[in-house]
Amino acid sequence: MWIWIIIIISSIWVYLDAKNLGMGKRLKYTIEDLNRMDKAEAEFDVDVSKKSETGPLGWAFASLLIWIIAFPAYLYSRYKFKQKIKVSSEKICPFCAEKIKAAAIVCKHCGKSVGK
Repeated sequence: MWIWIIIIISSIWVYLDAKNLGMGKRLKYTIEDLNRMDKAEAEFDVDVSKKSETGPLGWAFASLLIWIIAFPAYLYSRYKFKQKIKVSSEKICPFCAEKIKAAAIVCKHCGKSVGK
């Protein structure tokens, strides 16, 4: 009996966590973000902007039906998704080569303008 309670609670957590992370949605960029990226960054970020294959409801149902496989798969997918989000929100300052946020106009490390 207790194993079913664990499966149900973890499936609910999977649904809420996936929904909170935005899995199943496209990661979007503004026109300004795309204009600031050089060609190599834009080509790399095309992969990040693709739609995630499995949404929150899909992960929750999979976790309910085949928990022993789907729950570890979700945890791995969650890790990879968070890595993609982290990579897409950072860029390298062309002057000091430090990581800064993609929307930054001035580098917090060297103080030089990196925006338009």
